[in-house]
Amino acid sequence: MNHKNIFIIYFIIILLTIGCGINKQKETEIKKPNLAPKDLQNINKGLEDILSSIGHLERLDLDLDPGEEAINDIEDDELKDNELEDISAEENEKKEEANVGEDNEDSDGNNENNDNEEATVEKHQSSKEEDQSKTEKADKIWKSIDKEIEDIYSSWYSYEVKGIEKGASSENGRELEVSLNKLTKGIENKNIIEIYDYGSQALKNLTPYYNLYSDEITGDINQIEYFVYQFYINTSSQKENDNLEENLLDEEAISRLRSKLSEDKEKLKALDEIKLSLENINRSLGEDSKRLYIIKKDALIKKIKTLEA
Repeated sequence: MNHKNIFIIYFIIILLTIGCGINKQKETEIKKPNLAPKDLQNINKGLEDILSSIGHLERLDLDLDPGEEAINDIEDDELKDNELEDISAEENEKKEEANVGEDNEDSDGNNENNDNEEATVEKHQSSKEEDQSKTEKADKIWKSIDKEIEDIYSSWYSYEVKGIEKGASSENGRELEVSLNKLTKGIENKNIIEIYDYGSQALKNLTPYYNLYSDEITGDINQIEYFVYQFYINTSSQKENDNLEENLLDEEAISRLRSKLSEDKEKLKALDEIKLSLENINRSLGEDSKRLYIIKKDALIKKIKTLEA
């Protein structure tokens, strides 16, 4: 084989190598996920943060830890143990007092009265400080909510034109703005039910925008979150809704999620658990317990958010 033929062979190999590299680059570009831009994501996050903050306010009012779904059973057991220890200590003190001489009874009685008065003052002071702490925490939460709604409008004005260029209709924009305006009014009035209602409606009204991006699952997740919040509103405000159970089961959103998450076994398992919880959600209706409704709502929302992780 002469040098000319060898050169031609090497040249062909180089061309093929370059061609494969270009094809791989194109393939990588094609497989790049079609996801929503940052502005749209910021609107969604802002709404979720507001709804979460309202939940914190409710938990604060009921003395529930804002960071926990419920009071831990272990903590309950510890409280019971402490109560038993206190009772046992009191009984021992009574036995010791019974053995004290008559000469010291008057003195002991006076000391006991003083101790009771001091305990009453301390209890009153502690309660006052606790109320003050609650008020301060609530004020901080409301301020953060005010900041969130401002940021949401800023992100919406940045995204609105992009959404139209992508294919969103003017009706989509109108529906979203109506829900945002009503949400803002609810925040101004510090009306928790209205904030849950219009905040979840705004999440739902973002769905048409997320549907413009083929690889997004947030729109379908918003649909499910909307139904959870609406269920909570109906139960906590004791509204009547004969079709509540049927409306809660958004089978289409769940089916779309199942299709998009088909390669993630853990998330599919979580989705099955969420679907079952939605199907059984009416089981708590007869309990008439706001604390129970809050716990169930928060637990379900937390489970739904695992689909986004």
